[in-house]
Amino acid sequence: MGIGVVLVFTLSYFLKDISSRQVEENKGLTEAKEVERVVALAPSTVEILYALELGGKVAGVSRYTTYPLEALEKPKVGGYVDVDMEALVALKPDLVILLMEQSQLEDKLKGMGIGTLKVKHMTVDGVLESVRKVAERCGVKDKGILLEQAMRQQMAEVVKVSEGKAKPKVLVSIGREVGTGKVRMLTAAGAQGIHQEMIGLAGGVNAYEGSVPFPQLNREHLIMMNPDVIIDMVPQRDLDAVGEEKLLAEWQEFGELKAVKNGQVYVLGGDQYFVPGPRLVETLKRYAEMIHGGGHE
Repeated sequence: MGIGVVLVFTLSYFLKDISSRQVEENKGLTEAKEVERVVALAPSTVEILYALELGGKVAGVSRYTTYPLEALEKPKVGGYVDVDMEALVALKPDLVILLMEQSQLEDKLKGMGIGTLKVKHMTVDGVLESVRKVAERCGVKDKGILLEQAMRQQMAEVVKVSEGKAKPKVLVSIGREVGTGKVRMLTAAGAQGIHQEMIGLAGGVNAYEGSVPFPQLNREHLIMMNPDVIIDMVPQRDLDAVGEEKLLAEWQEFGELKAVKNGQVYVLGGDQYFVPGPRLVETLKRYAEMIHGGGHE
C-alpha cells in the first residue's frame, strides 16, 4: 500500500473519531482564527495547506511549486529570495506563510497590514510542528493535530523496522551535474539539517563527518569517506532528461567505493523528495528501503 493511501486512510479514521461535542467546543476558536486568503512562499507550505484541505483558501504560491496539480493553477509570487511583492500584495492575502529563512520579509508584510506565520523546515520536528501551526492559524486545528499524529506514527513505524540492524555509512547527494557520463559538482547532505536527520531515522549514519551543512565533494573526499550506501537524489527534470540507468552508470568511475562495488548506489528521483512537507514520510521510507536493501517493502 502506498504511503499516500496509508496517510489518507489514517486521517479518515482519526477524523471520524472526533466527536461532535469536541467540534462544538472548538467551534468558536476555529472561527476566530480562520483566514480566507493565504499566500505560501515555499512548496512545502503549499503542500501542507492542501493536505489540510485548505486549497480553496490558497491565493498564491511559490513558482517552485509542483504539487499538487491544482496548486499549479494558482498565481505565482516569485521564489524563495526574489518574492514579487507587487504581485503578492495584489492578491490581497490576509496571511502569508514564510520559512524562517524568509524572515526578512516579515516586518515589510506586517507594515502593510498583512498577517504572517513563520515555520521551520530545517528539521523533522520543525516540519511536523508546522503542520499543527498552519492548521491552527487557518482555523482547522483538529485536522492539523490528526495529520501530525498520522505522520509521526508512520515515521515511528519506519524507525522501528530499522532498530537492531547495522548502521551503514550513507552518502546522500542532493545535487550534482548530470548527463556528462561522470559525477561532478556534487553537493552532499552535510552537518545538521533535515537530510542528516533522515539518514539517522532511516537506520544509517552520515558518511560525511565534517561541519559544513551542504559540502561540495570531489573525488578525494568520496574515496576518503568510502560510503556503504549512496543515495543520489535528482529532481524530476534530470531523471526525465538522463534516465535512471545512465545516472547510475555515471558512478562507475568510483569502482573502488564500497557502495559501487556492492551495487548499493540508488537513484532517488522526483521533486517530492526535495520538499520537506507532508510527503516527508514517503522520503523517509525510501531512505530506509535503500539503506537496508529493500527491507521496508
